[in-house]
Amino acid sequence: MKNLSQKFEEYLSCINSQQLADKAEPQDREKIYKQLENFKNESRITLNLVEKYLHKDARILEVGAGLCILSVFLHNNGFKITPLEPLANGFGPLIKTRNIFFDNLLIDKNFKILDIYAEDLEKNKHGEFDLIFSNNVIEHIPKFNTALQSMTDVLSKSGKMIHNCPNYLVPYEPHFEIPTLHFAPQLSKVIFSKKINKNIDVWNSINFITYSHIYKFAKKNELNVKFKEHLIYDSFERLKNDPVFLSRHNNPIIRILLLIFTKLNLFSTLKLIPPKYSTPMIFTINK
Repeated sequence: MKNLSQKFEEYLSCINSQQLADKAEPQDREKIYKQLENFKNESRITLNLVEKYLHKDARILEVGAGLCILSVFLHNNGFKITPLEPLANGFGPLIKTRNIFFDNLLIDKNFKILDIYAEDLEKNKHGEFDLIFSNNVIEHIPKFNTALQSMTDVLSKSGKMIHNCPNYLVPYEPHFEIPTLHFAPQLSKVIFSKKINKNIDVWNSINFITYSHIYKFAKKNELNVKFKEHLIYDSFERLKNDPVFLSRHNNPIIRILLLIFTKLNLFSTLKLIPPKYSTPMIFTINK
């Protein structure tokens, strides 16, 4: 019997990015193709993030579902999932890509998207969820403390939240591949203005969240929080084995570090870095 990951790979193989992109206007085709490929690739990471927590009796919320690739798959396989996606904060251009994806694949008419911000979640209105998750989303929520509080409010008593996002205690901004100090991001904006201005909406959406922010939030609200270990090691392993991921981080410094760690067989030393000083960070929260 096929496991969920195997079924998901079959599902992804049915999403032909080039054929879908060719349905768009000529000037949009290359961008839509890249967006589809990137989101297909990231959806694999998201499934790996939450697969062990999935069960069909649970109410599930995917925060920042993007093109909803994973949410559609889980819905089609009998999971009670709600995707939350306002497509805001620099990600509005994804609407064209999502429309093409939805228009050309068989999407159940009962599949509904919650088109609100995470901070607008309300228990009385939206109910409770047994699993809430996001992948590379929290760093784009301006009022992230409010959003975390709202997600906590709609989390069931025995539920769990799991999120993956950058940790800006590490002085590196992964979207722009530039050094960044979380307490002085304007310095990077001045030095790397040419690069940043090409995608200024995304830059303006980044809140420079850190390990300390999450730890303090959990402590203040008497929540249990756990940070996954060895994530820098895992990221470099992914750079070695995932060409799509590597193409998105085509930074000379990263490539040099990857070469040095490979040639000197130093990858295992990355496991010694504690979660507080690792990026990205994956954390789980429960009551």
